Amino acid sequence: MDINIEVVDANNITLVVTPTPTQTITIDRGIAGPQGPAGPAGGGVASVSVVSANGLAGTVANPTTTPAITLSTTVTGIVKGNGTTLSAATAGTDYAPATSGSSILYGNSAGGFNNVTVGSGLTFATGTLSATGGSSGDVVGPASATDKAIVTFDGTTGKLIQNNSGNTIGTTGNTVISVTDNTNAALRITQLGTGNALLVEDTTNPDASPFVIDATGAVIAGYTSAIATTTASTTVTPNFEVIGTSLSASAGGIYRYSASNGAGRLVFSKSRTDTIGAQAVAVSSDDVGVISYSASASNTSGLFSVCNPPLANV
Repeated sequence: MDINIEVVDANNITLVVTPTPTQTITIDRGIAGPQGPAGPAGGGVASVSVVSANGLAGTVANPTTTPAITLSTTVTGIVKGNGTTLSAATAGTDYAPATSGSSILYGNSAGGFNNVTVGSGLTFATGTLSATGGSSGDVVGPASATDKAIVTFDGTTGKLIQNNSGNTIGTTGNTVISVTDNTNAALRITQLGTGNALLVEDTTNPDASPFVIDATGAVIAGYTSAIATTTASTTVTPNFEVIGTSLSASAGGIYRYSASNGAGRLVFSKSRTDTIGAQAVAVSSDDVGVISYSASASNTSGLFSVCNPPLANV
């Protein structure tokens, strides 16, 4: 801003003085000339005015008597200065512009901020970012997870998944299912069809001699399904079968290791009731247990029966 001061000297010559920002001008004459109260007759300030420059402007009231200078700026908006002039500040360069709404802000790499767009499956309200778990959109998972862990849902929304560090599926290592539950089974397999409920193989699928639990609950070791046989003119499909083509693969063993005279046992039990677990007294001549045999080539079969009461202790 320039302030021009008109000074009239003793010879009635008018001078216009424009001081620099650091210059001090001392006026020792009054405004009214010879009758001025501040100096000798014949000199004084005739008029004061303000020149608009460097972002400033002004008005002068009573410029020839008792000047009152009112300064203003020619800049609209936010003002910045460089030590010499004032100018309008640039949004995004000199300051972060104001934002609207109540969303999350992020730096826009231009000196300002923009509102974050909240995507599907998320909401932002009162300063909290939440997963909505709606009927559509992306599934939201944890920030990190255990390698090869089984993914399960977190809650009932169908939109959140969680990490299960105890339940993993190995590709080169072992697979671990670790559960602490005093009421329910650690692993439940429900087979509603007719296929096997469980198939364990030790060679590339299909394994000809797997371990199988079929849809009825029968356990077969060494073959893919249970085999029916005929003993004593009765066809039976045992609920536990060991099937194989070698001695070891087709043998069953009952072993006991103890520092005593006790032995391993094959136990038969008979109760005269259809309620499993209930006890009812067996009557005379009831078969308590049967060991049967069958030779396919000769169609020879037979059985050894343990009766009640037993004929002899074995």
